[in-house]
Amino acid sequence: MRHAFPIVIALSLACTAIAFADEVKLSNGDVLTGTIVETTDAGVVLDHPALGKITIPKEQLATPPAAPEAPADQPPAPAVPETPPAPPEQTSAIKVFFAGWNGKLEIGFSGSDGDSDTFNLRLAGELKRENDETRLKLDTAYFLSTSSGTQTENKFTAGVRHDWLIPDSPWFFFAEGRVDIDNFAGYDWRLSGAVGPGYQFVKNEKYELLGRIGLGAYKEFGSNDNKIHPELVAGLEGLWNISANQKITGSIEVRPALDELSKVRIVSKVEYSLKLPEWDNTSLKLGVEDEYETKPSAGSSRNDVKYYGALVYEF
Repeated sequence: MRHAFPIVIALSLACTAIAFADEVKLSNGDVLTGTIVETTDAGVVLDHPALGKITIPKEQLATPPAAPEAPADQPPAPAVPETPPAPPEQTSAIKVFFAGWNGKLEIGFSGSDGDSDTFNLRLAGELKRENDETRLKLDTAYFLSTSSGTQTENKFTAGVRHDWLIPDSPWFFFAEGRVDIDNFAGYDWRLSGAVGPGYQFVKNEKYELLGRIGLGAYKEFGSNDNKIHPELVAGLEGLWNISANQKITGSIEVRPALDELSKVRIVSKVEYSLKLPEWDNTSLKLGVEDEYETKPSAGSSRNDVKYYGALVYEF
């Protein structure tokens, strides 16, 4: 009888272990009893009293394994804060007014060597719009110089050029016009224009080069020359993007008069631009412009050279 007491204790412990054991039901109807060590998406790891630790794939389970519960002493994972929506992009009044256009405004200093030797103010502006069918450019510039309180230069110029593009072709047709007002030339103001074909030789991210040739005419007002002079117009325009922040542009236009072949006008310009990273859409420009005439109007010299520097705002 005294040997029965340990047996009773052992049976009680066994029954208690069985009572608190985990049961895993298999898809074939069998039931395994043990301690579930781990539950994953792949299956269940069971510590069986006879078989030891075994892994039962989820395909053999009667029901999918439940997701493992986090330990009671482990705090819940912090909630990931939602990323606030980006604020709407600020659009300036200039961009709204000139929607569809690219433009720039310039202000700076200027110098000249020719009709006048001065150093003073230069203002300029430009608008461009381009699509698959047309390319339109408007430009204007104003020069004002004084020396010892006396005005030595007062010149205004404005031009328009319209290119009609041919789809999938480097050829295009152009028409252009310009007005020049100069208080220190041999005329008060001058109108000129031209039409003709053009050809795009190169156009890629680094280089651009195009040429134009056409027929035109000009007329001076406020001078002794009252004739309308027909002329041939031939020109080149180029662009070199040195880097993301630097570029060089240049152009030359030759205009020989058809009614007097010895009378030729040549207008050339070279400009260097450097973007200023400290100021958005702002760059520094340095340039040289020359207008040469073999037979200038009375009171004008053959060469009118201007050099200038300016701050440029693009929009």
